[in-house]
Amino acid sequence: MKNVGQALGLDKLLIDEIIHFSIALIIGSVLAIIFSSLWLIFFSLLVGFFIDADHLVDYFACFWQNRQEVDKKSWFNPVFHLKNFFNPFSYVKRSNRVIVPFHGWELAPLFWLLFRWLGDKIGLAGLEWTSLAYLAHLSWDQLVCAGNWRSYFLIHRLLNRFSYQAYC
Repeated sequence: MKNVGQALGLDKLLIDEIIHFSIALIIGSVLAIIFSSLWLIFFSLLVGFFIDADHLVDYFACFWQNRQEVDKKSWFNPVFHLKNFFNPFSYVKRSNRVIVPFHGWELAPLFWLLFRWLGDKIGLAGLEWTSLAYLAHLSWDQLVCAGNWRSYFLIHRLLNRFSYQAYC
């Protein structure tokens, strides 16, 4: 039986990103209403959606590791990189590593403290609450992507040299 996304012809990655974006936008909007600042939408999207930019670390680590196999003219070809970047399983499996440095439960209290400090510094009330978008992001990933309960602990991945096996 197909889910709604599959019925619409969307792949899993796109569905996950739509969910990340939607949840971050909802959290940001609620915070913007509560604290009367549209900036909270921006920060919620930053930590709840754009945090996935850290997959670039995994992609380029794999690309660099396998650079001898890549045609030289593809090195600076943005179409080549876009096509391959949006297939994370291929480069994670190929490099046998899962780094994603901003995906870690340990970072949640650090984001809270950082945003609390920054909010006080720039006079933006409620900024620390945007870390809820980060928690929602990690919760969704933990639910649908994680191989085990430790997969989204950065320290666990670090201690296991970011091995794909430790993630699974």
